Amino acid sequence: MKTWFDYFDTDPFELIGRYIEDAMGCRKILHMQRLDWEYVDWLSEVEQCNMAQFFKDNDDVYRSEDGDYNDFMMGCIKTAYLRREKKGLPRPAWCPAADPHELFDID
Repeated sequence: MKTWFDYFDTDPFELIGRYIEDAMGCRKILHMQRLDWEYVDWLSEVEQCNMAQFFKDNDDVYRSEDGDYNDFMMGCIKTAYLRREKKGLPRPAWCPAADPHELFDID
């Protein structure tokens, strides 16, 4: 089975900051791991998902009680990945299949 390193020569866990637009239309910097950003780019480019709207929608439900904003958004990306896995939708070649235990609580 191929892994991230068969496709990239970068650290998948390096934190990268990019500007996103929040629910109010303001630009803010979101820091996520390179792996998460690559998945976001793949969803946008290959699957034609509206990731700008994804970030706005998740920003709209974020509350400070949810903890760190960056961690919250990385969790949203992980949940989106798991939902797609549960539905049997495609994933990037460099992205491993989800552990079946992770899919148990996913709606």
